[in-house]
Amino acid sequence: MLAQVRLLERGDSPDALLPRLANEIHGVSRLSRDYLALARPLDSSTESVALRAALERILVNLRAERLAENHPVSFEGDFPSIRVDGPLLERALDNIIRNAFQAMANKPEAGLRIHGFMENGNYVLGFEDSGTGLGMDHPSDVFKPFVSGKPGGTGLGLALTRRILEAMGASIRALDNPQGGAILLISFPARMLAAARMPT
Repeated sequence: MLAQVRLLERGDSPDALLPRLANEIHGVSRLSRDYLALARPLDSSTESVALRAALERILVNLRAERLAENHPVSFEGDFPSIRVDGPLLERALDNIIRNAFQAMANKPEAGLRIHGFMENGNYVLGFEDSGTGLGMDHPSDVFKPFVSGKPGGTGLGLALTRRILEAMGASIRALDNPQGGAILLISFPARMLAAARMPT
């Protein structure tokens, strides 16, 4: 933000700087919320959340922030309703998708594949991007607080995501994408499915 203020003092057009300044303010606000959420106990309730609708809402919000506007997103497989805390789940999913788009920022041809399937009695929701990859020697390190493979990253977003999901009874794991990029897989026990049983 200080850099934007100095540009204004230099006489640069406020109209050109306002979007950048707004993004930086949003980033600082998000960092504060993530830090506080990671430090305090999670209070959660349970409701039936339609996964596809939740994912679409997140994409709309990220496109409004101009994070997702240039990258294709594909949906494959099944997206049932899950019995979870809706706002907390959307926060966790937002962190995952946001990270994917940030990793693809300098790769205009890169895209995100979101897919859902049953595996060993669990429902798995997968996110596969073709960005810069995890940038970690051990993929699981991506969930450690204050550890980040991104320049300027805080390492709080995915740490909070894992905490939220585990508090709900789900789990998450990360893999390097052999074709480049990263793969994150959330496993929900079948008991969390709110819809009719999915085909195996």
